[in-house]
Amino acid sequence: MIVQNKVELIKQEAAKTQHAEIKELVKHSCAEDAPIIPLSAVNKFNLDVLAQYLCTHIPIPPRNFMAPPQMVVIRSFALCRPLH
Repeated sequence: MIVQNKVELIKQEAAKTQHAEIKELVKHSCAEDAPIIPLSAVNKFNLDVLAQYLCTHIPIPPRNFMAPPQMVVIRSFALCRPLH
């Protein structure tokens, strides 16, 4: 699944162009057939579609509740600028 986020910031035609660019970018990759879900969390647009897809297409992995907790961080961003 590919989420095209913040679509509220661009016009509909630009979103369609961006959608086509994403399709081209993932062509011949493992994500070629992945659905692209346009999303606006601010306007609550397609949040229901995203939740539905997650609940019906992504299996819940087996969990060991007795194992020590782990968390994988793929990307992080500093939200506060340092004071100078």
